[in-house]
This record gives sequence, C-alpha cells and structure tokens, in this order.
Amino acid sequence: LTELAAKGEGAAIRARRMVRLWYVACGALEGDKEVREAMEGCAADPNADVDMSAMVAMGRVWQSRSNGFYDLAKAKDLFDRAAKLGSLEGRSWRARMLAEGRGVKKDVAAALAELRQLESEGDPTTLALLGYYHYWGARGSGPLPEDPRKAFEYSKRAADLGDPWGQYDTALAYMDGIGTEKNYALAASYCRAAAWRGWREAETLLPRVLAFVQ
Repeated sequence: LTELAAKGEGAAIRARRMVRLWYVACGALEGDKEVREAMEGCAADPNADVDMSAMVAMGRVWQSRSNGFYDLAKAKDLFDRAAKLGSLEGRSWRARMLAEGRGVKKDVAAALAELRQLESEGDPTTLALLGYYHYWGARGSGPLPEDPRKAFEYSKRAADLGDPWGQYDTALAYMDGIGTEKNYALAASYCRAAAWRGWREAETLLPRVLAFVQ
C-alpha cells in the first residue's frame, strides 16, 4: 500500500479505501459512512473489473455482518469473480462458504478438495482456515476432526507468512498449550503481530497475554 500510495493521488485514495475494508474484514469497527464510501469507491473504480484484492476485500465485508453489511450472495459473486482472475484468497473464502453452507449448498467434499489444492500452493488464508477447522472450528459440525497438533502447525505456517488470522490462532495455541507447549512470550509476539494488522480479537486478547509475560 505504501508503494501504491506513492504513485499519485488516485492510488493513495485506493490505498485508504483498501485499508478501511481490510480492517472491517478483520473485525475492527469503522464508521458506517466511511465504510460505505470505501465500498462504493472500490466498486466504481475504473479497474474494478480486474482488481482481485478489492473484490476479496469487499466480499469479506459483505459476509462480515459489520456496519450493516451482510449479503452472502454478493460476497459469493465477488469471490467467484476474484477466483476467475486467479485469486487464491478468493478461492479460499469461497471454499469456506461451501464447507459451512453459508449462502450456498453445503458440500464439504468439494470444499476440502479445493482447500487441499490451495494448501499445496501455500496460500496463507487457506492454511489459517485449516488450522481453525482442526481445533476451534471442529466443535459441532466442523468439516475436519479435532487435532490440536495440526491446528497449531497450520496456524503457525499461516502466521509466519503474515496472515493475521493465523497469527491470532497461533497466539491462542501458545497461550493455552494447544498442540504445543505454552509459551507466553511467543503468544504475545504473535498476538501483537495480529493486532498490528487489525485483527480485532487480537487487540482484545493482547493485554491478557502481556500480563502473563510481565
């Protein structure tokens, strides 16, 4: 985004819009007016039809229930369009909808086949999702069996690639000893990284983790 903003006023405006949408997608609270302006601006951008990052960001906002935005059909359409252009992240979020039956007919087998392919390509979003499914999302009707060790391994791989969801789950794993030994210093490090990237739950958890370190 820094490189984008340096290219001129138009690119700087797009960068600000994307930051706002990413933060909303991570659970951060933003003003309704600002989010709507960012969504409308990204949709009306001259490059909207080829901007995979914007499509995924908008799709995540539409499925977030944040700021009055919730339309799974629109989210699916945006993920489909991004995936058609080659977005691994778009494919991953679409596979999650399929795995959980959110806005589409549930098809766990098809979803897992897609996620395994994305895993082989090293997609961070997919690695974070697989980690989540192997522990936190395994309770109830989750698509994968509970396996704390795999949950930690997938989450940490995603975390080390810079994914904030993976960083948050890795912090939880180190804090509670999920699939690994407890390590409050590492829990704080990963939690801080996720919070810095706007992951709302990490911002809430960080003071608790730091209390253990101190």
